[in-house]
Amino acid sequence: MTKLIEIGMETLENVPSILHFIRDVYGYGHPIMLYAVAGDNKGFIIRNGNQCTYIIDRQTLDLVEFTLNDDNSLNSILKDDYLISYNSDDITVYTDINNNIEMTLLYDKYEENDLEGYDGTVVFTQYRLSADKRCEIHYPHMYRKNVKTGDAQIYPFNLRELQAVFIDNEYGEKGANAHGLIRRGSKYFHKITVCNGDIDYDIIALREYGLENFLKNTSYSLLKSDKVNRYCTIKLLLPSDVACTFFPLCKMYEEEDIKQYLINETFLTEVPQIVIDEYNGEDSLVNDIKEISLQIATIEKNKEENKRLTLVLHEE
Repeated sequence: MTKLIEIGMETLENVPSILHFIRDVYGYGHPIMLYAVAGDNKGFIIRNGNQCTYIIDRQTLDLVEFTLNDDNSLNSILKDDYLISYNSDDITVYTDINNNIEMTLLYDKYEENDLEGYDGTVVFTQYRLSADKRCEIHYPHMYRKNVKTGDAQIYPFNLRELQAVFIDNEYGEKGANAHGLIRRGSKYFHKITVCNGDIDYDIIALREYGLENFLKNTSYSLLKSDKVNRYCTIKLLLPSDVACTFFPLCKMYEEEDIKQYLINETFLTEVPQIVIDEYNGEDSLVNDIKEISLQIATIEKNKEENKRLTLVLHEE
């Protein structure tokens, strides 16, 4: 368990490495607040306004930066080249600072199971600021409650099959495509699954292997699976949220084609592990900083209450 104690500069006289760091960064007369951290990641917190540096005392000093809001709630954490931002609407934004891509991850539970038996979908979004393009990837996923967070537990092995991919051009200016034709520059793909015995199964075999091979062989011997997935572009969104792909007459893609398209558009094809771990509450360092921010808020609240009490006593 992490425990936080407010300390003064004199406490660090016996820790010269940290004392030198503070003076090198902040100078000698700069007003800062200090906290000692006891627990698995023991160390010190240096606070300058709402900017905080967590110095973890290991064989070498590890530094993690985080920021607080004016009410001392946690605002953001900078970890492994990712800026993790906590918004007031409870949506966590993960920014890859090297590539300037903002990401979100959430679980959307269905009211009833879909045709394949899934009761929800994981939605992974990426927004590339420089190009003003947004990518939204859906993965089919069963609901399992996470006892730590109270939200759905997301399992990486369930994030392998793409359900749908929506890429919106000029997202910052125009937002996502609403009902109607998909605007120019945007691409919407949706997975369609067909089984051996369906007429669409035969049509796929015919289109992909040609008439001669289709007449000489069974569809199964050509497609080599009882169930095949193909991805089609959505051309039109109806007001009833029905997506029109014109399948099976439209051009069809395999999953590798869609992933290559994402790569060409400089989007990720997989959810980064740091994002999954933070969402599931399994990043121990992030969890420590969350606990530290709560304890800072408690310390500062108690100090304010003591000040008010002192003023009341003086007035009496």
